[in-house]
Amino acid sequence: MLSLPPESEILDLCCGTGRHAIPLARRGYCVTGQDLSTFFLKKAEAEAADAGVSLDLVHNDMRRMPFEDRFDAVISTFSAFGHLESDEEDQRVGHQVHKALKPGGRFPIDTVHHGWLARNFEPQSWHLGSGDTVILEEREWDLVSGRSDTTVTLIQPEGSREHHAYTMRMYAPPS
Repeated sequence: MLSLPPESEILDLCCGTGRHAIPLARRGYCVTGQDLSTFFLKKAEAEAADAGVSLDLVHNDMRRMPFEDRFDAVISTFSAFGHLESDEEDQRVGHQVHKALKPGGRFPIDTVHHGWLARNFEPQSWHLGSGDTVILEEREWDLVSGRSDTTVTLIQPEGSREHHAYTMRMYAPPS
């Protein structure tokens, strides 16, 4: 989609565990992953090593990027952009991305669409994760604000539980 030659510089913004950064590095791109979670960055580092690729990993908030005129593309996948609280914060990230991109650089964004969620919303779901961990997700969605609040409960085989919560904004085209 980006039509970039190998060795182009790509920033995977909010890279998580490297789900997109690693395949891009395998294709010959110079990939930097930035994330706020040190846990995810450590996983990305280990998975990149297992895959035999090199990633430059940076621990930082997407509202603050230590880059200037460096990247041919910045990618934002799986609704990372939607975790911000306001349009002003979205704009702040937009300015940081603009600063980090070389002239003519590209910024594709992947996010959950408000209309899709209205048709497909599930208040609960569960699946088995690694090591037979049960992953339960409970969601509430406010149609007016476009925000989805999710609580993730990890239930280990021996019965211990761990809870995580996050909120995400769904975008819709202006009416």
